[in-house]
Amino acid sequence: MSKKLREKLKNSVTKITLANDSEVQKNKIKMNKLLCILGHPEALVTDYSMIADFVLSDRKLKSIQKKLGFELKDNDFLIDVVKKMGPSYSGYYVRSAILTPEFDSLWLHHLKGML
Repeated sequence: MSKKLREKLKNSVTKITLANDSEVQKNKIKMNKLLCILGHPEALVTDYSMIADFVLSDRKLKSIQKKLGFELKDNDFLIDVVKKMGPSYSGYYVRSAILTPEFDSLWLHHLKGML
C-alpha cells in the first residue's frame, strides 16, 4: 500500500464514542432480562438506548408489553423501562432466551470476563 493511500485511509477513519452506560451497569441484571425479552440479548446498549432502537412490529410490541405488564412507547429509554420492572421482576422470560445461540455466545463471553 502506498504511503499516500495509507495516509488518505488514516484521515478518513471516523472515531466512534459510546454514550455513557453508568445506569445500564448499575442495572445490568434487569437490563439483560429486558434485552432477552426484546429478542436481542447480544445488543450493546447505553443510557440513551431506546425502544425505537429495536425495530418492533406492533404485534411484537404488544407481546412484550404483556410480558412486562405495562405500556411501552418507542421513545422510552431502556433504562427507564428497566426501572419500571421493579426489584421483584420474575426471570421467567429469560429462561426461554437461554436456548438461543446468541445468548450462549454472550454468556460465554461474560464468563470469560469474570476469570
